[in-house]
Amino acid sequence: MEKVLADAFLNFYQKMLKPEFDVLKGKQSDHDERFSEVLGHLDSMYNRLGILENGYLEINSRLKLIEDAIESGSTKRSDIESSVKDIKEQLTEFQSRLKSVEQQLSA
Repeated sequence: MEKVLADAFLNFYQKMLKPEFDVLKGKQSDHDERFSEVLGHLDSMYNRLGILENGYLEINSRLKLIEDAIESGSTKRSDIESSVKDIKEQLTEFQSRLKSVEQQLSA
């Protein structure tokens, strides 16, 4: 009786369960690959956002220095104008990079 029951369970497993498990394993493998790709994209975006954040912090820091120089009156107007021009250029680059990241996120 035990042998018959064991054979019946083995037969049930081989004909019904094993094919289903094989399909699930294949789907899991596909999902694992896609998940890995998504993680790669997220890492890339995270790195780019870090670069943007660093640019923002640098611009903010320079702007603070200019504001302090204006308040103290210790810096020549031409130096301040030059610094403002540099910040504008960096801000333009920053905006361009931010737009690129936004486009990548919406794609």
